[in-house]
Amino acid sequence: MPPVRFHDPGLTSYDFADAALVRCPRCDRVAHYERHTRPEARVVCRSCGLSRTSGRCGRPPLWLRSETRHGEIWAYNLEHLDLIRRFVAADLRERDPWYEHGRKMTAVGRLPTWIKSAKNRTEVLRGIDRMRASVIAGLGRAAPGRRAHRARPSRRRAVPDDVRPRPAARVGGRP
Repeated sequence: MPPVRFHDPGLTSYDFADAALVRCPRCDRVAHYERHTRPEARVVCRSCGLSRTSGRCGRPPLWLRSETRHGEIWAYNLEHLDLIRRFVAADLRERDPWYEHGRKMTAVGRLPTWIKSAKNRTEVLRGIDRMRASVIAGLGRAAPGRRAHRARPSRRRAVPDDVRPRPAARVGGRP
């Protein structure tokens, strides 16, 4: 079976940064961050209807983040995640020769060494697959480990004061 090949397309991380999947500040689900569509950057959430300019507060936290024992893997959007996945899964990774004109430090060239290492391939691919699955799951509910910011009903029942039992008095000792 021939080796799986990957040829570096020469894209940088800035090529993916214009549109990112972020965590919605209101409902904690997947939202879209668009930087070059309007004069100001905008956060749009389809779940709760949030649409606001990010202004001075900057970009919300990225949705596509996964922690491994070696470090954190992150991607701006699904295209960026797919590029990283194809690079990690490939047995043979090709780049343009050094004498060719163009970018030398591309998005895959700047990846940490532990992601590029073949001994960590299965763990990195598992993390990437979890991130991809979280996009589908995140459209319908909050991310695992994070609660949505909703008001929960009080566990205390409304009982009139005359029916509520009074605490028993302590015998011997301070009140």
